[in-house]
Amino acid sequence: TLVLYHFGSKGALWEAATGRLAARFDALQTACFERLPPPADDRERVHAVLVSFLQALRELPAYGRMLLQEGYRPAPGMLWREHHLVPHALRPMTFADPGLMRTLDGLSLLRAALTGAMLFVVAAGPQLAASAAAQGGEPPAELDPLSERLVGRLAELLCAMVFPGAGAERADAAAEAPAQLGLSW
Repeated sequence: TLVLYHFGSKGALWEAATGRLAARFDALQTACFERLPPPADDRERVHAVLVSFLQALRELPAYGRMLLQEGYRPAPGMLWREHHLVPHALRPMTFADPGLMRTLDGLSLLRAALTGAMLFVVAAGPQLAASAAAQGGEPPAELDPLSERLVGRLAELLCAMVFPGAGAERADAAAEAPAQLGLSW
């Protein structure tokens, strides 16, 4: 009865709790973004957004788990989730390429693929470690997908999805990361 008294319904309680989590994540991502060197162009700006998202996930993994759990199926309140749970901290960001702005700001397959890839790597990290251990003993410490070493490499791979061909040498170097760690993905 206290839930109904204070929030009116279980749904309203859920919205309040997840809204607080999203606000904390926005603040973390903004702080992570502001600690990075100022981006000089669209590619560096996207890279910085991806890195700051991954760094914020490292600091607040509950946000990633909540997104995975809430986003796996269509359900009532999906528009509320899109409006409140997608990070707002960097939405006012602009890009020189207006097409890039439309693609990353609105609902698009590319935006969904970027978000899904980051959440998958975070969620699959323990499985990747177990798989590496099964293939050859002790998994390398650098396998943690949110380690400082792999955050930048993952962001490079994802940037290659946004800017195919641009900075290909950086994307190629990032793609070699699994082999350098003795893994096959």
